[in-house]
Amino acid sequence: MKRFALIISVIAILAACESADKKAGNPALKKQADTANFTTIKWIDSLKDIGIVEAGKKAEIQFRFLNTGNKPLYVVQVQPGCGCTVADYPKQPIMPGKEGIISANYNVSSDAQGEFKKNMRVTTNTKGETDTYIFFYGKIKNDKVADPQEKNSEH
Repeated sequence: MKRFALIISVIAILAACESADKKAGNPALKKQADTANFTTIKWIDSLKDIGIVEAGKKAEIQFRFLNTGNKPLYVVQVQPGCGCTVADYPKQPIMPGKEGIISANYNVSSDAQGEFKKNMRVTTNTKGETDTYIFFYGKIKNDKVADPQEKNSEH
């Protein structure tokens, strides 16, 4: 039993060290923790109507932002609200006065239909709030699945 506890302890210590090493190697995480390096951001696009998307297809969305502060802006993380969205964001700092882009791919299921609204949480080294939610929405066109509203409008 003592041997089992020792093995578990060693695994836990190694995992903690690896996690600390990853954080130490990420300059964005360091900047997020250092409030002296906080900056400001202006979202040019934080809400996008992407219109009609066909079921089974992929939609590409871009959100633009501007570093309005006087320190480099770091996008630490972008976390989509669901598994159907994949985000890509700048890994290098956005310098003061410069614009950056966060891209997303929304993969629409082949059996999906109706309206949708999706979000992504963006974590940055910004004053006030470090987390911002950006949104995109639209409607899914699916010719394989009948729209109940269309049936009702025929009668």
